[in-house]
Amino acid sequence: QSIRDVSETRTDHPVCGVCHQQFEPLVWGMVPFNAVGDYHLVDEFGHNLPEDGYVVIPPSDDKINYSSVNEMADILAASPRTMDCATLKSFEYLMAREVTTADSCSLADARNEISSTGGSYQDMLRALLMTEKFRNIKTEAN
Repeated sequence: QSIRDVSETRTDHPVCGVCHQQFEPLVWGMVPFNAVGDYHLVDEFGHNLPEDGYVVIPPSDDKINYSSVNEMADILAASPRTMDCATLKSFEYLMAREVTTADSCSLADARNEISSTGGSYQDMLRALLMTEKFRNIKTEAN
């Protein structure tokens, strides 16, 4: 069995699939790439390595099919939900803590800035670094 066959067995399983359907299809598009990014059409056992799959972007339950990792990336990049998630997680990383309700204004300002400047990853980081919350971080040296 290929890696994909094993993965589909988990996603189709009535118990395991409840969780695995939420994240394993995202990996399917990247299966042809090894740990250093080399692209392969077959694995070491001669199994084909397809890169098709689907994503589900909440709150919808609709499966959006993709046929390549590039198509998957385009789908995710076009989703405001993906940018919101990346913004939130990056903010938590930069602040070295979880987001609280007190961060709402800073996150709203960052999201507005990101959407007005094009929405790239660089735009997101720049907007987060310019938030009042980040610029006024209290460090041990203060």
